[in-house]
Amino acid sequence: MLFEKFVVANHKVQSSNLKVQSSMLNVQRIKKFNLKQPVCLVATLLSITLLGSSFRSSKTDVHEMPDSIQMAIDSINKYDIFAVTYVLGPEHHRSKQYDYADWLRRHATPDQLAEIAKTNPNPATRLWAFRILLEKPNKQVYDVLKATINDTTETEQMIYCFYSKVPYNLRSFSLYYFDQVNSQTPEMQEAIDSLAFFDYMKRYGYSYGILKHFKPRQKYYATAVEAANNGQVEVLPLLIKYKNPNDLQHIRKLLQADFEENKRLTYDTREILEEWGKPDFEEYAKSVCQAVIGKPDYFSVREYFSLLWQYPAPWSYQLLENILSGKDRYSNIHEIKEHFIKYAKEGPIPPIFQPLYDRYLKERRTVRSGRPQTEESLKTIRMALDALNKETFFSEEETAGFSNRYRLMQFDYADSLRYNATSAQLAEIAQTSPSHITRLWAFKILLEKPNGQIFNILKQAINDTTKVNYISSSEEEFKVPFHRSILSVYYSNVDEDLPEQQQAAIDSLVFFDFMKKYGYENAFLQDLQPLKSYYPTIIKEADKGNDEVLMFLARYKNKNDIARINKFLKRDLKKNGEMTNESYWLLKAWDKPDFEWYVKTICQAAAKKKTHYGQPRYISLLWSYPAPWSYDILKDMISQEEKYKNFSDIKVFLEQQAKQRTFPQVFRPLIEK
Repeated sequence: MLFEKFVVANHKVQSSNLKVQSSMLNVQRIKKFNLKQPVCLVATLLSITLLGSSFRSSKTDVHEMPDSIQMAIDSINKYDIFAVTYVLGPEHHRSKQYDYADWLRRHATPDQLAEIAKTNPNPATRLWAFRILLEKPNKQVYDVLKATINDTTETEQMIYCFYSKVPYNLRSFSLYYFDQVNSQTPEMQEAIDSLAFFDYMKRYGYSYGILKHFKPRQKYYATAVEAANNGQVEVLPLLIKYKNPNDLQHIRKLLQADFEENKRLTYDTREILEEWGKPDFEEYAKSVCQAVIGKPDYFSVREYFSLLWQYPAPWSYQLLENILSGKDRYSNIHEIKEHFIKYAKEGPIPPIFQPLYDRYLKERRTVRSGRPQTEESLKTIRMALDALNKETFFSEEETAGFSNRYRLMQFDYADSLRYNATSAQLAEIAQTSPSHITRLWAFKILLEKPNGQIFNILKQAINDTTKVNYISSSEEEFKVPFHRSILSVYYSNVDEDLPEQQQAAIDSLVFFDFMKKYGYENAFLQDLQPLKSYYPTIIKEADKGNDEVLMFLARYKNKNDIARINKFLKRDLKKNGEMTNESYWLLKAWDKPDFEWYVKTICQAAAKKKTHYGQPRYISLLWSYPAPWSYDILKDMISQEEKYKNFSDIKVFLEQQAKQRTFPQVFRPLIEK
């Protein structure tokens, strides 16, 4: 279901009295429901997917409200705020409104729902009745909406943590367009569209979000043109659908107005340009691209690439050339390359862009693949080495910066080595360069193809504890010993075609020569295969209390090791009182139900806390141990879902298991319920 996004502050939901208390004063209250913002997909935990059955179809006196319905009405009437989403607040508390709404859904007829939606004094109750009425085709939907046309009463609502006040008529039409799944007949939808366009929006303002749903019928055209002529940007999603060349002037004017307001390409304008499908708005495309691409406050340009491609011109060529050449330090060069290659495969490359493709994207022959090494290439190597030797840190990531992203120059210097140096030259640099940063780069490039020198380079570096400066993507600087750095580079970049014999020799070197001296760490063990030759050493380390090896030990799945793992689990549980990341991944690595005592203990303990219990890892562990105790916990989670954080994860997991039909027999009643 689709709803508009709001910009608001966090608050606390006081469930004891079902109202938002004084803390709400600190929340910025939105005066207008801005349907111009991008719509978002709300999970299927809203009312139309509740477990209850649909409302009865039999006829009943609308004024005859039995106790079963009145109870639900009275309960919802206590709420001042309409709960748009299933969970509310930072703690994701489940809204009780959905329970009362489900009761209403089960017992009220369509006539009764329509009556409640039109006459109940409480806005939240009226909205809930209308929401349920929308779930099936019903002629009274039109009447309910017509009755709201001029109702501008401020209505409070919550969407997750976001609070706002919107006019009641806007909220009602939003429910129709963003909360129902086109359940009304085509004739009814057209009638409601006309009602929304001529009676509601013409008076109270057009809406991007609503007009996206409209078909370009002739009866709307004249009014849409008039609105465009008056500068109403929100009418663009409808006007663009007519694809009338006579409207170009209006559309260009509105797009420019949108740019002046937002200074960037918005979600809505991107959809509008795609809908038009012709390159008729170059002025707007140029303005918005030049305003954003290459600027420090904006890094990703994937949303803009289609515009650059659609408008091949000197200005778009220059922007692309700046990115691909590295002159633009703020745009993601790899992202642009991927899009360029994709578009090139799907259709012809615009002639003006062909030189860029040939220069930067065609697979370039390296010296190692047969390109002759010339004096010029040797000069380029020397310049690259001089530049790399001056670098003060090494980075595996091409970009850095926390708020203002920028591309690191060392990747350009490394490219010069990649295309101009031989394998022998790279191996020599990796072993003899005075700069350990340069050594790492030469070794990293060498790894791109199988090479017999890799083992010797690693063997030489095994005992080199020289500290190397690193920089993270967030510009955090830290030091790593060179031998650890080069091993990390190896396991992150080794070519898949490296001969198995060579791979096995390197793994043994790492295990017996490096780890034996510097420690058996999970960070490197996870890159090794659990070979028989390693097992005795791993056992010794485990018995000495080295918990780092347990994850690797679990991969052997030797039942003789259950006692060792149990020992760790008991120690970890005593120390932390709950499941840790280490214990969870250890159980996942073992992947057999041999630790029921532990899983039962931590799950029952988590059940008492409720707030942590909805985490997917707990649910998956419960599912791995089908038993009466795990059934009871899952049942409690479902029946008291308002108490659990992340209840949506619980429900999604169960629905997936039901679809896959992989659920144990003991859990079958949960699926059926």
